Amino acid sequence: MKMIISYVCFICPNFRATALGLQSEGAPTIQYDLLNYFFAIVGILGLILGLYIIVSYRKKDKHNIFLGIFTMTTALVLLELVLYWLDGISYNPKVFFYKCLVFLWGPTLYLYFENKAFPTKCIDLKPSISKHYGIFLVSILLLLLIGNTNVVTEIPKYGILWAALEFVSNTWIKSAYCAFYFVLMIRQYLRDKKELNRMGRTWAKTLITFFTLVFLLVILRAKYAESNDWDNITKYLAAYLFATFIIIIGFLNIIFPQKPEEINDNNQLSDEKYKNSGLTEDMVKALKEQLIVAMQEDKLFLDHTVNLQSLADSLNTDRYSLSQVINQEFGKNFYEFINDYRIAESVKIIKQNPERIELVVDLIYESGFNNKVSFYKAFKKRKKMTPAKYIKEYSTTS
Repeated sequence: MKMIISYVCFICPNFRATALGLQSEGAPTIQYDLLNYFFAIVGILGLILGLYIIVSYRKKDKHNIFLGIFTMTTALVLLELVLYWLDGISYNPKVFFYKCLVFLWGPTLYLYFENKAFPTKCIDLKPSISKHYGIFLVSILLLLLIGNTNVVTEIPKYGILWAALEFVSNTWIKSAYCAFYFVLMIRQYLRDKKELNRMGRTWAKTLITFFTLVFLLVILRAKYAESNDWDNITKYLAAYLFATFIIIIGFLNIIFPQKPEEINDNNQLSDEKYKNSGLTEDMVKALKEQLIVAMQEDKLFLDHTVNLQSLADSLNTDRYSLSQVINQEFGKNFYEFINDYRIAESVKIIKQNPERIELVVDLIYESGFNNKVSFYKAFKKRKKMTPAKYIKEYSTTS
């Protein structure tokens, strides 16, 4: 028992000060101050890192927009806790802002998984905000309605303000919300893990594990909501967890900086190449939307005779404008772009009819290819395995 208490005191200096009755005798200690400064530095770096991820990846790997948002929210939690803990700063709001941020974590990671599995899928943020971020936006409005200051005046029970306060601050509501998105994430991962390479699957498991720990912390806070000691302990555990997450993300960006740099270089080359183009930004946007409809709804990629000129004719444009849009907006050439959709279609066919696909040749023409060599090469490049092996693995796991 003494060992447990010592460990808790080590990770949570504020708990030690409270337990020993030192709040009026100069607590927090030097260790307490240094820890707060550490969390503050990590929090500031987390905000910068999250913004960097969003800006660096926004044009090609758009799913990382959600990873950037998630990183920034963890940083905001750290910074708010530091404001609360730092000696000399009077920050004790009626409802902490991070209680609203909890409503962002589940949807953001879920959208990250959903869009990472299908990089060719067009990400429209407006439906995502209304569908998945609606509860978060409502909680922000309720927080504004409450007036987030430390007012002593008691709010009358069962009134509008009381209901708003209860919704924003009730941890069991957040636990249920996290549980809902936890189930969605697990289902999404199990359904689409074949779309990810080995590193992608490992990273997905890491994020799910991290969210599981966050989920458990939320449940602990709900179960021991009346305990000041547990309040302190869970806050510090959350701070350590979020600081670790930010450090890992930053470390990975230092080790693997090539990808964002390559994206930026490609964007600069594209801008230089097409600086004298007659296409305006609005024209590029309109043609991009037409192209996405042609791929996702009309499925023109299934025509094995399709080429840049025939696709341009279908979209009532010229081949040079279409080539510019594909290169500039999707960061790839025509055949890479088309083959992304064809391989995605072949995977879809396998998933829908695993028992019917006995020969790989069945997939070639059904997914838009016209020869075995091109199909094998494109499939292995994207899935890191042969089509036959993929079919076999999916058949045994489905």
